Amino acid sequence: MLAELANVPMRRRDMATLQPLQWLNDEVVNLFFKILEHRASSDVGLPPCCFMNSLFYPKLAESAVGKSPVGYKYVNVERWTRGMHVFSMAMVLVPIHCHGNHWTLAVINLPKRRFEYYDSLRGSPGLVLFLPATVAARRVDAQARTVSRSV
Repeated sequence: MLAELANVPMRRRDMATLQPLQWLNDEVVNLFFKILEHRASSDVGLPPCCFMNSLFYPKLAESAVGKSPVGYKYVNVERWTRGMHVFSMAMVLVPIHCHGNHWTLAVINLPKRRFEYYDSLRGSPGLVLFLPATVAARRVDAQARTVSRSV
């Protein structure tokens, strides 16, 4: 192992994916997100962000595979956000590995109340566009829990 940051190991074979003509692997993406998370938490001038790991989206979208073309299963990732104040963040960043050969980025921009999708190949966001509905449902659920506890 070459390095480790916040339980994300980096091995020589992971670093080799940074060479030209290689497919970038998820450990490199996860380590980069941990570096960004560390930087964001230590720099007061940066907006607060929530950085999800590369397994978040596939686990969230698991219910859509082979079934209805639209759908997410928040219960699959609920424990990953437990204790996080996601809705107090400025942005939620989610890396998405498309078709096993290309990385894109979904951003939930809460202050601007919009969903952003970044793809260097200008591909269609497809099912990713339904992510905002999941976030909205999560927010309604969180608000309902808060109200029921205060009553």
